[in-house]
Amino acid sequence: MMDFSAYQDGSVKFGICRDSLSYIGNDHLFFANLKRILKEGGYFWCKDVSIKYYEEMAQKPFVVVLKKNILAWPLYKATGLRLLAFIGSDPNRLKYIFKKLGFKVVYLKEEGA
Repeated sequence: MMDFSAYQDGSVKFGICRDSLSYIGNDHLFFANLKRILKEGGYFWCKDVSIKYYEEMAQKPFVVVLKKNILAWPLYKATGLRLLAFIGSDPNRLKYIFKKLGFKVVYLKEEGA
């Protein structure tokens, strides 16, 4: 869901996002719009791979190049944008966004934890 214009403020009770956060170009804008359309007391459930997942794949040459040149947390913090569509979710960035937008409950769990 990238175009939120079809949804009125407070019109959605429950949203689901499974393994697709890494396709969002501007994650802050996405969650701001999600917050806008959720009903008071509404829920959002999400499952996605993390940067840790890609770090574990670092034996592959293409991933090594991405890790060294693209996956830097300071770059995320400075731009606020995803530069490529297949970068995993950074739990620290998600926590920052959720806190800034005032989400009431945040539960993040790394796979296998």
